[in-house]
Amino acid sequence: MESGIKKLIIGGAAVAVLAAATALLLLYEPKTEESGTSTETETGSETVFENDNADTIVVKTQDREMRYVKTDGSWTVDGYAADELDQTKLQSFVSGALRYTSSTVINDVTDLSEYGLDDPAATVTVSGGGMTDVIEIGGKSAVENKYFAMHNGTVFTIQAAQYTKLLSEPSYFTEFTRVAIDPDSISEIRLERAGETIDLYIPDITRLEGNVWYMREPYEIMANDTFLDSDVLEQIGGLTMSRPAEVLGDVRATLTVTADGTAYVFTVGAVDGGSVYVGYNGGVYKESASLLAFVDSDVFNYVNKLVSYINILDVSAVTFEYDGVSHTLTIDGDQNNQTFKADGADTDASEARTLYREIIGVSANAMYDGTAAGGSLLKVTFTGKDGNDTVIDYMSINEYNTAAFRNGTAYLTVSTSDIDRIKGIVNDFFSGE
Repeated sequence: MESGIKKLIIGGAAVAVLAAATALLLLYEPKTEESGTSTETETGSETVFENDNADTIVVKTQDREMRYVKTDGSWTVDGYAADELDQTKLQSFVSGALRYTSSTVINDVTDLSEYGLDDPAATVTVSGGGMTDVIEIGGKSAVENKYFAMHNGTVFTIQAAQYTKLLSEPSYFTEFTRVAIDPDSISEIRLERAGETIDLYIPDITRLEGNVWYMREPYEIMANDTFLDSDVLEQIGGLTMSRPAEVLGDVRATLTVTADGTAYVFTVGAVDGGSVYVGYNGGVYKESASLLAFVDSDVFNYVNKLVSYINILDVSAVTFEYDGVSHTLTIDGDQNNQTFKADGADTDASEARTLYREIIGVSANAMYDGTAAGGSLLKVTFTGKDGNDTVIDYMSINEYNTAAFRNGTAYLTVSTSDIDRIKGIVNDFFSGE
């Protein structure tokens, strides 16, 4: 019985404390963070200042002063030409500098330091239409993502985005994409550097096959699609010319890129750490050095390594000459119905195609440097259906390397052991082993 009475007494006391606390809460008026009379508009915001006739805006901070001028109906930043500025960003800035709306307006302010307005972060002076007004920009509100501002003694809040634009540095307007090249639209690349020109192009495509890019200079051969896809095309697509620079430095190369019929010319200058300076359309810009690393790549990276690639559909016969013997593989029919003869006798089509793939799959290991070549190790003549023959003559340089002469001219070398292996495959095929 005593325990039940204690519970009632304790419960009653708790109810009394709770009632007293509730009464205190109803009577309590919290102290606001800022002094003055704050007005919350019913519609959500009211216009504090606006000047549609302005022709000059001056933004002054502790470390810089920026002047914006309207001439012939267009705004610009003093000291910069119109084509040096992102006009979309500039118009967005002007809109924010000439019109201020707020959902919180504070009148009768007694202590400006509570709003950071005793020492403003910036002043915005708007002139035009016979009027000059000053908007002072203060500190950030402690309760929301807004900043305080003041015009003619009235304190109000502005959005953080507007605050950021008002205090923009020149780079905000000058850094924008001036070039945007779609890698898939590139059809020609010409790289001119000291003593050498690399000229690449996509020819008219008559059939889908393994190689797309070809080279005009320094050699008329196939280009290396793999290298271009991994190290060149996507990198060119990454160029934006968005960061202006002062000095180009020593010119190392000129890069001309043709995409969708438009030629883009870039002058490649000095490397500065992880950046490279690039001249474009009269200006100088800073790009990531990795985007233009291919400018210094050896020409060997640009060439296709298959020294004797010819599509089988363009060939009517292949003749092999080596070690005093000669063999001929005859090819007839089209892609859907090809037949083959080995030295005049019918032969298995699958084995003949395998032999052909081995022949055109011989891969280069280096560029030919002109070293005197000896006798022929293997001569392969591709008889073209169009009446034009292609002769690949593998001529020994030393026990390790062999020069691959294509129609009398050598651009590349291959491993001698690869040629010995091909000769063995040809021997086995024609001997029926």
